[in-house]
Amino acid sequence: MSLSTSRVSIVADLLSYGEDAAAQWAWEAPQEVLEEVLTVAGWVLYNGPGPADGSSMLISKAVALAGIYVRESRPRALHRKRRDLKVYAATVANDTPYAQERFLGSDDYDAVGPDARSYWGQQQLPQAST
Repeated sequence: MSLSTSRVSIVADLLSYGEDAAAQWAWEAPQEVLEEVLTVAGWVLYNGPGPADGSSMLISKAVALAGIYVRESRPRALHRKRRDLKVYAATVANDTPYAQERFLGSDDYDAVGPDARSYWGQQQLPQAST
């Protein structure tokens, strides 16, 4: 299944996980690159790590992880384990020319390299403390 979202949502996902430099990169990235981010995010969402209870991770987290992977050409953990919803809300509330721009990922997961498949493949996420 393909993911679809706007540029401002990708930026908000990255900012909410503390990835400021990647968020700036996403503001300026061409359409093809953001579609690659969504393709990788789709793979991470369905094949990557998930909580011990068997549920999937948040789409926002999958998009942020994918953004880092595409930008840095390697998988890694995000700066923040939990997203800052205030940062997310403030970002998506911005009225920008990009607000209506939409991107669609692909079901062809060739953009997901063996390094990412090995790093994320069926890992279990640590339990969030309440």
